[in-house]
Amino acid sequence: MVGASFAAVDDLARAHALSRGAACGIHRATLDRLATRLALPQLAVRRLAPAGRLAIQAVVTRTVFLLHAAGELRYFDPVGNRPGLPAALARTLNELRIEGISASSLTPVTAAVEDLARIAARFERELAESGLADRALIYQAAIDAAPDLELDGLLLLDVRLRGRLERDLVGALVSRSARVFASAARGDERSLALLSEALEAEPHFDDGGQNDALHRMQRHLFDEQASAEAPADPTLRIASWPGEARECVEIVRAIQREAADGLPFDRMAVLLRAPDTYRALLE
Repeated sequence: MVGASFAAVDDLARAHALSRGAACGIHRATLDRLATRLALPQLAVRRLAPAGRLAIQAVVTRTVFLLHAAGELRYFDPVGNRPGLPAALARTLNELRIEGISASSLTPVTAAVEDLARIAARFERELAESGLADRALIYQAAIDAAPDLELDGLLLLDVRLRGRLERDLVGALVSRSARVFASAARGDERSLALLSEALEAEPHFDDGGQNDALHRMQRHLFDEQASAEAPADPTLRIASWPGEARECVEIVRAIQREAADGLPFDRMAVLLRAPDTYRALLE
């Protein structure tokens, strides 16, 4: 089972075990965690260690510092010593490298791209000298290791794919699996397109036979176009209150109504947009 989060596949595995009384031989992971697990033997042979987000940002910071000190940046020179630049560049480099775009393939058509190519080249060198592997190197090593796998079945639970290497790893896993099932959130067009390429199959859309207001909202949450109008029903309520304190009062009233109707308290959840702001008021 490979999911968008470990909690998602863990919850599904528990539900499956409860429905059958027991379950054995189920391996749960996110795509990143599975990629690291597959890549470790090859990385060890190459004397590379997987690097987390903070380590990668540190390498980018060192890269920018060295290039800025040497006067090799043009476009980024005015912000070369600003603290936000390394974090932004770390995200950009990750997006480029997970698409399989290396420093040598960046054409310096503008000063910005010229600087980015220079930073990417120095970043690759700093990674090698530090003995570290970023997500792109981890995914490539995992793809190389995938042919040694033999999987009885593979479940991809709403895995979000954003780059070519992620797609290629899924494709490699699919080729080694006897049975495959993959799901994606409706409206996540990027993941749907990459999953279709990896599985060599077109998506099938299923509403599960439920068409109440709550399920319609869930299905169309990420759609760019509005869905057709439908009658309202009590499964979903939209409300607006003046301020966090009043909102928390209404949340508590809603909890009391649900409890009065017989819903156990440990089956309720309150999702807050800003927990630090709401927590004291809700308590």
